[in-house]
Amino acid sequence: MKIQTLIADNRKIVRDGLRTLLAKEPDMEVIGEAEDGRTTVQRAGTLQPDVIIINITMPDMSVLVLIRALRLTAPQARVAVLSLYNDKQLVSGIFEAGARAFLLKDNACRELAAAIRATITGGFYLSPKVAETAFKDSDQPHCELHA
Repeated sequence: MKIQTLIADNRKIVRDGLRTLLAKEPDMEVIGEAEDGRTTVQRAGTLQPDVIIINITMPDMSVLVLIRALRLTAPQARVAVLSLYNDKQLVSGIFEAGARAFLLKDNACRELAAAIRATITGGFYLSPKVAETAFKDSDQPHCELHA
């Protein structure tokens, strides 16, 4: 059975590009699209996709409100967020709201299928550039191993 996805972005050209990208994956299919937050929630409730790919900026709803609404409407769906912004606090808030993946748009072509597969198997996905930023300035203590 194919992984069913819903694509939500306010720009048709982005939705078309994501649809084309996912069409190349033999285990994935796009079952719907949405251009704003309200339509995304409505279609998620009707279609019950496995994965919902959302743009971080939607015209009528904040991303955090949208993720929370999707968790209620389609609780089985994994939410993947696409963003231009690499901000540690933003990423943290998105995962706290219930998203399972965060990808930067400049790498989405290479990472999207892997992110979808990771979330479907129960995992999380974070773009390597975002992970690098999140941990670069970390004040976590360094571990030393002793034999």
